[in-house]
This record gives sequence, C-alpha cells and structure tokens, in this order.
Amino acid sequence: MGVGSGGMAFTVMYSQLRVSSHKRPHRVYSLTCSRSTRTLSPLVLLLPFALFCCATPPRPARPPSDSSKMSLEFRIIDAFTSTPFAGNPAAVVLVPANHPRRDDTDFLLSVAREFNQPMTAFLTAKEGGDEPKYAIRWFTGIQEYPLCGHASLAAAALCFTELNPTARHVRLEAAACTLTADKLNDGSIEIALPQDLSVFEDAPVPPEAKAAVKAANAALFDAVIEMRKIKIGWLVVLDSTFDLEHAEINYVALQSCLGSYAFTQARLTPSAVGEAIFSRVYHPFSSTPEDFVCGAAHCSMVPYWLSQPASTRLPPTQNGWTHSTPFKSLQGGPRQGVLAVRWDKEAGLVALAGSARIVMKGEIPPLSSLCPPLRPVPPSPRVPRRTTRFAPDSPSSPQHPLLSLFFLPSSPHSTLNRS
Repeated sequence: MGVGSGGMAFTVMYSQLRVSSHKRPHRVYSLTCSRSTRTLSPLVLLLPFALFCCATPPRPARPPSDSSKMSLEFRIIDAFTSTPFAGNPAAVVLVPANHPRRDDTDFLLSVAREFNQPMTAFLTAKEGGDEPKYAIRWFTGIQEYPLCGHASLAAAALCFTELNPTARHVRLEAAACTLTADKLNDGSIEIALPQDLSVFEDAPVPPEAKAAVKAANAALFDAVIEMRKIKIGWLVVLDSTFDLEHAEINYVALQSCLGSYAFTQARLTPSAVGEAIFSRVYHPFSSTPEDFVCGAAHCSMVPYWLSQPASTRLPPTQNGWTHSTPFKSLQGGPRQGVLAVRWDKEAGLVALAGSARIVMKGEIPPLSSLCPPLRPVPPSPRVPRRTTRFAPDSPSSPQHPLLSLFFLPSSPHSTLNRS
C-alpha cells in the first residue's frame, strides 16, 4: 500500500505471522520511506495511530454487575373471572429476595403508581416449609394496604400457574396476617378473609350518608330497604326490582360522607352465572371509585344475606338457606366478576373462590437503566404488625376506610373449616 505525501513517499507492507501465544494470525506491518524536498503533510502523522488500532485485537465487553441485572417481572391479572379483561385487575410484581430495594416502601409505591391499577401486589419467595410461601405487600398508587382480597387471589393464580404448578396450597405472608390460597378441583382458587359482624350492630346511620345516596341516584334511594354501618362504610340493601346493574351512580356525590358504599340486592331471576345476590361497591375517594370485585365488602354481605330475615329475600333453594349454604355472587357494572362464597361462622371467616386470567406480562428494567432516577415520594409508613380499628369518623382515621376493615383474629394463622 503506497501513500503519497508531497515530498515524502511511504510504502506499507504487511505479512501474516503466527505467534505461539495466539491461535489466530496477526498482521505485522513494515514501513519504508523515501525523502523528498517537499514539506511533510500533517495527515501522515496519524498513520502510526491507525496502524496501532488495526493491529490491536478488540477487548471483550465488561460483564454487567449483579445489581444492574435485577429486573422485576410482572403480570397483569384479572381476578374473579375466566374471561380476559373482566373481573378486577391487579398487577403482581415478583421481587427477588436479594433485590436491593425489596424493602424500599417508597420505591414499591412508585412502581404501584406507575402501574395505576386498582391494586399492585409484590411477591417475594421464602424458603422453608412443605408448602410454597411468599411474602406479600399490597399498594395502590396512594398508600400501602394491610390486606386486599382480589390482589391476593391474583397473586395465588400466578403461583399456581407459573411458579408452583404442582402445588395445591400457597401461603401468602403479610405483616398483618397470613393467607392460605387453595386450588380447588375445578381449577378455581379460594382464599378466606375475616368476617365483619358489625353489620349486625344497630348503629345509627347519619343523615349525611342517606343524603349522599339520594344525591348519587334518586331512584336508587327510593329502592333502599335498609342501610347498615359496616367497617368499610355503609351497606345499602336495595329492592330486587331496582336495576342496579345499569344504574348511573354519581360517585362524587358519595364523597359528602366518609366511607365506602356497598349496594347489594337479591337476584330473584339470576343470570347465566346463577348468582343469588348482585352488588356494586364504590370507594368515592379512591383513584378507581368503583371497585369491580370487592372482597372486603363480601366479608359483610355474606353474613348479612345468610342470616335472618335477609335470607328470606333470596331465591328459594332445595334445602333452604342456612349460614353454611354456599352461593354465587355477581358484582360490577360495565365490568363484572363472579365469586363463589361461603361463610364459616365458627372460624370467623368468609371464603371467596374464583378464577383468574393473566392478560399481560413483562418486566421492569434494571435500576441502573432507569433514567432519570426515581423521584422521591412522601414516605409511606409500613403496615404495623397489628392494625388498629379506626372508626370512619375518627380524627385518627387513615386515608381510606378500607384500611380499617381487617382486624386480626386470636391467631393470625387461622384456617378455614372445610368440614
């Protein structure tokens, strides 16, 4: 190869030379020049550097550090439905036990806010024991919750379908309680939540709550049979002739009185689902005002409907209605879910069973690739080991009335009586 540069001429020659310490041949360059009377061009000074680059083999890329590899897998799961894009959706995020921000509440809250789902559950596998067990935490985009029914069922569905396909039972351990999810013979999943017997207390209903219901829908208010105080707010029992399923309910009007509103009625003419009751639940201060399927509300509704005199308004059955009679419940307006429910009065638990469908999957990229870094959010306190029972109108009430629902029984590991 010849390079002319005014008065100086360079000739570059290369040959193949095999060196014992390398498996592949390298090029060896030789340079000859002839002097001339003209001035040397500055570009020729770059030639030795170019030859060095050609002769140096490329360096292997540095392997990434362990922390930069830790992406988070997630699933979007529709709970209490066998049909995609129905039921109540929840995001379920798998967090490795050695993830650097596994216990970072602000980080988990930021992730939940990004998903913008009714609830986001974070699962971390735990070792030991004969049955699979996972640590679980529940977040909305606003705060952490001590318990969530539909997100727990969604998390259990992920365990049974992908993580532990041969298991029949999965333990979900939270700060406030431990849940056991069971895979039934028909493929559905059952979880048990603590019953709410405050529905049987003769607590007065304030005029503000009645006025809120009337402002939300005047025709609905005319169909009210009774209103009862429950832990999450108010149980509003309606006449069966009212079309609750297609009613337009102004949830903004419900904000005039603190608390959630569970509207329920008996179904004398069930749909193809075969439900005995129908309900719609509103949390007027939540980012998702209508709760498509609310396990917390069923902790009050199931004991109410299976007790006298409410059970006399249910559709007739062959053996009559008792407190242990299982039945189906349909909930939701435009988006609906189905629950198979039963009441274990002796154990103090309400069992909720249903199906779930995984509709989306993906991963959150490693922390090192997040740009810009996560913005700090106001600190969110961890859920205490034992939760306090707040009154909805108490000045120390939490941001959301659902936080006051769940209390711990005498043993946080109570199991459902299946006899």
